[in-house]
Amino acid sequence: MAEQNKDADRQDKIMDFSSLKVRQHAAALLIAFILGAFSLGLYRFATYGVESVHYHANFGVYVNGEQDIFEDYSFYQELESCSLDIEPTAKERTHIHQPDNDVVHVHSEAVTWGHFFETLGYSIGDNHFATRADVHVQNTDTIIFYILNGELVGSPEQQHIVSEDKFAVVVGGSEQQAMELYRSASTNASEFNASSDPGACTSNEGHSVTSRLKAIFQ
Repeated sequence: MAEQNKDADRQDKIMDFSSLKVRQHAAALLIAFILGAFSLGLYRFATYGVESVHYHANFGVYVNGEQDIFEDYSFYQELESCSLDIEPTAKERTHIHQPDNDVVHVHSEAVTWGHFFETLGYSIGDNHFATRADVHVQNTDTIIFYILNGELVGSPEQQHIVSEDKFAVVVGGSEQQAMELYRSASTNASEFNASSDPGACTSNEGHSVTSRLKAIFQ
């Protein structure tokens, strides 16, 4: 009987020891998981947006000699509209900010002039240029000029926007008049490239510490 009690005590001690080891192992795994998650979060916080694309180009739209100044607020992308989703929206990839109605902001790879004009609600093509209000079709009475970096080009719809590009759409008039309007367009993209942009989307500059923390830990 005494021997049986000893055996039972030994079994209890073995079970207690095994249970303690299991708990210790589980606690170690939990601590390792927490430390790993925290370290990953700190790394993502420190590097969030570092590799994001952000550059600028200039553009202008002229119809029958009048410059389109994009008065309506809906043409513009503002900070409160920015999203921290992994995939940016079309307007987060490329847009304009008030009050600079002649500076294109590019925040993604392979953005074309066609993409940019789509965010404005406009459309460009070989034989047409459409605004929100009008559709201009090229014919003997109306010529549509696309001028990119001083050169007349065909439809730039699939042309990638390159940093410090200068692009103009001129509807109506002669080629000489079109080139004069092109030359009058702004050339300050390099200044924007060299300065910080507090209204930037998909970059560290455009998001607070709180919003970045939400993004990396969600």
